[in-house]
Amino acid sequence: MIPSRLLRRDRNLEPARQFLAAIGIAASVIGAFYYLKIIKTIYFDKPADGYAPAASRLESALIALTASLIVVGYFFNAALDSASAMAAAALH
Repeated sequence: MIPSRLLRRDRNLEPARQFLAAIGIAASVIGAFYYLKIIKTIYFDKPADGYAPAASRLESALIALTASLIVVGYFFNAALDSASAMAAAALH
């Protein structure tokens, strides 16, 4: 059995819950619209033209640097994991 004091407090929070529910519904509708638009683009729109080759040496260098940082970050993941575990152990 729920005490009456909790029921009174629950009635006071009802407008706040309705507001949060409205925000949640609006966010869900916006998200559904966004993902349906992506699905429409993938499956129903005509394909775009191919990518143009890199126009400058700077662009090529930035692409190579970004790709190399991704690969290096992948290999340093184990070191970062152990450092994270040591930091977590230091907190206990």
